[in-house]
Amino acid sequence: MLATSLVTFLVLFQAAQPAPAPPAQPAPPPAAEQPTEAPPPPPPPAYDTGPMRAEIVAMREIRLKYMDSDEKSNAESNFAMQVRVAGDKLARIKRFGNLILSDVADDTGKAMITSDTYSEQERTTMRPQMMPPERLRDTGLLIATRGLVSARGAREIARLRGSVKLVLADATDRITILNPAQFSGQSIEDVRLKEMGIELKVLTADDIEQPMQAQRCMLIQVVSKADNIQSFAFFDGSLSPIRHRENPVTTKSGASAMMYCFDGGQFTDETILVLEVHPQVEVLELPVVADHVALP
Repeated sequence: MLATSLVTFLVLFQAAQPAPAPPAQPAPPPAAEQPTEAPPPPPPPAYDTGPMRAEIVAMREIRLKYMDSDEKSNAESNFAMQVRVAGDKLARIKRFGNLILSDVADDTGKAMITSDTYSEQERTTMRPQMMPPERLRDTGLLIATRGLVSARGAREIARLRGSVKLVLADATDRITILNPAQFSGQSIEDVRLKEMGIELKVLTADDIEQPMQAQRCMLIQVVSKADNIQSFAFFDGSLSPIRHRENPVTTKSGASAMMYCFDGGQFTDETILVLEVHPQVEVLELPVVADHVALP
């Protein structure tokens, strides 16, 4: 009886044992790390969108102190500022003037410009815009100006007002004037100029105070529609361009004119003047307005 019970116990004990575990499978190799791609760089800003505007880009102040009065030069402490002209009419800008500040004061109340900061020539001079539209889109039109340094201890420009003149146009025409020297002392006669209302006068050496080489220099005064004129170019009889220098002058009567002087050679009967003009223009006085701008 005891033997039978022992056999039964062993059978039940063996039946209760868990089945042997299957052999362990080797772990799969770790997945290779996929290289992460850097996000593409953001596109550069486009400055030919949105309303026309002038934004301050940079400012600089330079303070000079001469320890010996005998060493003092013409250099003085100064303030400089650069603005960016941007907007949806950027590509139409053909000419632009200087940035003229009319009211600038720091937070101590010190004025940073005077009535003598800009000359009359600086206030009226216009220059052609030569950059291609693609570059204008990437950089905008950068224009600099200057003023007086702020007071020591000033922390910001409390108020800044100014403007820059822009001439915008779509179409450009070329007008050829043969032998412009023949009109010395009178207005240039041309049908197309007359239709556009543009009047140009060839002045003489007697019209200005400073000396002039009559055979190598020509004085031209824009009497009307100056904003419509883009450029002047001179050519010889074989249509080769003539290198020249341009110098603004003031006549004895106080009018502004331009002196064109040849680097070599002289005006002859075969000299040709080629004008680039805009039949229609849009003149924009773009305001520059800023308040509470931190000083450098």
